[in-house]
This record gives sequence, C-alpha cells and structure tokens, in this order.
Amino acid sequence: MKHASIVLFLVFLFSSCRTSNNPANSTPPPQSDRGVFIINEGAFPNAGTMSFYNITKDIAFETIISAAEGWLLPNDAKVFGNKVYVVVNGSDRVEVLDAETFQKLGTIVIPTGSGPGYISIVDNTKAIVANYNGTVSLLNLTTRTVTQTTPPVVEFPGSIVVVGNKVFDSDFGPFQNNKDIVIVMDAVTLSVTDTIRVSVAAGSMVAGSNDRLYVVSTGIFPANGKVYAVNTLTNAVVDSVEVGQGPTDITFADQSLYVLLFDRVVKLSTFPLAVADIAFVSLSSGLYFYSTVADPVTGDLYVSKVVSGDGSGVVEVYTPLKSPKRQPFAVGSFPGAWAFK
Repeated sequence: MKHASIVLFLVFLFSSCRTSNNPANSTPPPQSDRGVFIINEGAFPNAGTMSFYNITKDIAFETIISAAEGWLLPNDAKVFGNKVYVVVNGSDRVEVLDAETFQKLGTIVIPTGSGPGYISIVDNTKAIVANYNGTVSLLNLTTRTVTQTTPPVVEFPGSIVVVGNKVFDSDFGPFQNNKDIVIVMDAVTLSVTDTIRVSVAAGSMVAGSNDRLYVVSTGIFPANGKVYAVNTLTNAVVDSVEVGQGPTDITFADQSLYVLLFDRVVKLSTFPLAVADIAFVSLSSGLYFYSTVADPVTGDLYVSKVVSGDGSGVVEVYTPLKSPKRQPFAVGSFPGAWAFK
C-alpha cells in the first residue's frame, strides 16, 4: 500500500534470484544499541514481518517479528522513547512494541475499515494516523485508545507529518484520478485549516530545517515528478524542482534531500531546491528500489530494493560520500518503512 505509486510506471517485473552477502542471524537478545527497524509489508495475502539492523554492532537480523504474528500489510512505524509503534493497515490496528526487547506491549485498535496507513508522533501522549479511507485518527498513547476520528479529509493519503501545532496530510488520490493537494489540520482539534496545492499524486513528505516541509508529487508517467518546499508557518509553496519519472519516497539529512526513483536515488540541495546528484545511488541488481531513509545521526543512506517476484528484499547502506558502508543484507518481502532507535 505504501508504495502503490510504483504501479504508475512499473509495467512488469523480471524474475531474479535473491542474493545476500550476510548469513541469517537468529533473533537478537534485548539490547539498547542504536539500530533501525525495517517494516516488511509482505506479499499479500501473506503477513508482513519486521527486520532489525544493529548499527552499533553492525549486525543484521532478517526476522525479529515473524509472519506468525499476523501483521497484514504493516505500512509504517515510528519510535518514540522506548516504544515502537507499527501501523498494520490490513488489520486496522497499531501494534506497540518494546524497542529493546521487541516484545509486544499492546494494541491500539483503529475503527474497522479505516485502513491505517501512516503515523506521526505528536508527543509522549499523542500520535496521529492517516487512514486509507481518508479519515484521520488521534491516538492516546498512554491509554492506547483512539480518542477521535475525523470524517474523510482526503481521498487516499500519501503521507502524514506533524510540524509544531499543524498536521500535514497529502492526498495521493485514487489511481484513475490522482490528487494534487496537501491538507493542513490543527493538531489539537483535527479541524482542516488550509489546503496547499502542489502537482498530481501528492505523496511522501518529510520535515526539514528552517520551517520547511518537502512534498513529493509522483506525477503521471511519463511526466517527471517534482519535489515542493512548503513554508510550514505560512503554508505557502516556496520552491520546487523536477526529479525524474516516478519519485516515490523522500528523506532528509544534513541539509540534503534524497528522493527515491525505481532505479536510482536523486540527491537535492535544499536552499535553493536543486539537483545536486542525479544518481547518488543507482540500481545495479534486483528489480527496483522500494524505500529509503537517512540516519538522522550519521547521515548514512539506507535503500531497500525488491530482488525477486515474491517481493524479497535487500537493504544497501551508503555513507554521505556515496560509498557503500557495508555489504547488503537480506530483509523480508517489500521492505517499505523504517524507524530508528
């Protein structure tokens, strides 16, 4: 679900053999090391899984949450404090895990049929979820309950980001009628306060520095997609740049943006928005890139790719100087979301 925009420009898949330079590791013991959780959506109707890369010890664990948990289409995750919040789209719930032991602590049940897609943490007591039926839910993280769900405010969300007292909810829209707006809401009342116009298929977003929010508009193939810079104080679009066909993901680190296309990662400078490297990373094997994230501490870039028709995934890691940081490691099927701890 998270990377549904890929179908706008990938017409067919080539068969491939899954490869990895890392042997499989058993489930890690409890740990407080820095690391990143990788959310694997799974090949529907199979359940998704979760992988973990221990950054401190440089050890990858392909499966720390198995398909036996029944996570149907896990789509997003965030770490706050010592907890991991995993959005499970097909099960209408948010799973709460201990970030050190990986044990389940509880479940937040989202209204039936909502299809939760994306989560943004407000503070240690609140989070906001964008649901695929267009509604938005406010979560109480203390009681692990939903305290409010709005009527539909978008047709099909592409991302949700909380900045200060504002919620930004992009509207990707349905495939036959993609949308070009970002809805602005009050983070307390969830009332709609403004609408920002970008270009067609408004999707992934990331907060930057200096009151900037960056929005990816995928576009309709074969047209190029664009990245927009939004001033979060005024809700005005202040800059934009074309990035190539079919951008699907975006991440920010050290005043640079990294935009994912199916066969490469484009690096952007932020002031002004401009292409700094048209192919910071290029696809050298496998079928297509699937998601990306930058380490907020080191600036290292993580890129997942699908390497076979069943969605089997591999993660590559690069330094800010675009050198490979380590050997690629295997994860689960369709690795689409990340959460650092």
